Amino acid sequence: MIKETNTKLVKKYLKELDELKEKEVNEFLTEENISTARELTKDEDTFESIAQYVIGYRITKALLIDIGDEFSQQ
Repeated sequence: MIKETNTKLVKKYLKELDELKEKEVNEFLTEENISTARELTKDEDTFESIAQYVIGYRITKALLIDIGDEFSQQ
């Protein structure tokens, strides 16, 4: 029972992670953010690293909050 529940939760969160990642990427990669970041970094690789870090942080934070909410309701 617990294994089934955990498997369902993991699948659910992986699906949500994909959706959230797409949403965060689209919100973060605005023309203004891109031009500002490129101007500050002057380096494409550095810009990509910063974008990935910010997006990863937002996704991880959102998922941890969501997981905490899920378990506090049980």
